[in-house]
Amino acid sequence: MKIKFTRGHVFSILIANMIGTGVFTTLGYQVMGISSGFALLMLWVLGGLIAFLGSMCYAMLGIAFPRSGGEYNYLSQIYGSGLGFVAGWVSLVIGFAAPIAAASFAFGDYLNKFINPEVFINPDFQSNHFYNTPLFSSILLILILTLLNIFNKKIGADFQKIFTVIKVVIILALIVIGLYSTNNTNISYAWNADALNSILSPAFFIAMFFVAYSYSGWNAACYISGEIQDVERTLPKSLISSTLFVTILYVLLNYVFLKIVPISEMSGGMDIGYLFANKAFGVSVGGIMALAICVLLISTTNSMIIVGPRVSLVMGEDYKRLRFLSILNNREVPYVAILIQSIIAIIYLLTSTFESLLIFIGFVLSLISFLTVLGLFLIKTKDQVLIAKFKSFGYPIVPALFLLINFTMLVYGLIYKPQESIFGLLICIIGYLVYMFISPKKDD
Repeated sequence: MKIKFTRGHVFSILIANMIGTGVFTTLGYQVMGISSGFALLMLWVLGGLIAFLGSMCYAMLGIAFPRSGGEYNYLSQIYGSGLGFVAGWVSLVIGFAAPIAAASFAFGDYLNKFINPEVFINPDFQSNHFYNTPLFSSILLILILTLLNIFNKKIGADFQKIFTVIKVVIILALIVIGLYSTNNTNISYAWNADALNSILSPAFFIAMFFVAYSYSGWNAACYISGEIQDVERTLPKSLISSTLFVTILYVLLNYVFLKIVPISEMSGGMDIGYLFANKAFGVSVGGIMALAICVLLISTTNSMIIVGPRVSLVMGEDYKRLRFLSILNNREVPYVAILIQSIIAIIYLLTSTFESLLIFIGFVLSLISFLTVLGLFLIKTKDQVLIAKFKSFGYPIVPALFLLINFTMLVYGLIYKPQESIFGLLICIIGYLVYMFISPKKDD
């Protein structure tokens, strides 16, 4: 009997994929070009709207093509195997491995603050032992979670449910503490000329890439749709409910961050959670908060280790030269794909920085999502049987709004961040060249 993910598993995986490093690290980049509190919160509201629209679009696609693989499966079905492979390539090389590296690095950094109290007094403190460094902790986390998920799929999923509950409780506690804190930066949330100018500025749309990255896990369930119980009911409900839930948490969490941490102190920085803890609790309690954030990042890292290899698995089923990616152990786990993904993540840890990846990751993922949702209009012309089901999700208004917002972001990215955007396009081109090398598809 095949083991299937329940609605509880799917909901927890989605929550854990969305709530990760982004919400605790990107606000410092957003405030570099935006000072209006109203505009900053609108970033997160708009990000939630994009994720909500996208989740409804992907629910339609999940019903039309109920197979694991996410965009790889959808684009292959709609446009052909070439573009589908590029989407799978992006997921393999960037989409999951890079965020796993970023989440685990943040875990190591916060764990270092907890283990070494000297860091609170001297931020430049460096341990003399490698095993007592953020890099060692980051690599160790990836290895432990990799082995956990290889050993048993159900254990990995149940572990995810437990840690997701802990994660939500901690975030709710941060929100409550922030709301009742007497600290107040007196940032303005007024709708005025400054807010309007900020929303219409290039900085706002560039900041949307950071926000989009923070919400990027909203489509995670589509990568495991072939392993979900009662997919036609479970997938749409899980996608939509989890997106709405995370949007509310994100808006409230960023409100308390802005309420307590002055913009001048967070500008250009990544340790927003750490700064919040120092302001709200004082340095003496900062270590406990660092440990709490570590728990959040364990959940995030584990969820991406679960989901990412499912794309590689489907690619391995479709391409003879990638057949090794689809090898399952006796626990029905794609252990080879999980190992390769973790190795790539560790390489990122050793060679890259989280900051250098944000824009081009956001650009490429937005491009792939844009092409995926655009495909809904092509499906409609091919299969009229899906009309009634699609209309229940707001077709064609919902996908049209999603496409409009994402197209605007892509244009601003090419104009104001050409280097990162072009590099993202280059990754896609390399993926297509790899596809040309491994074709033909399937065994004849």
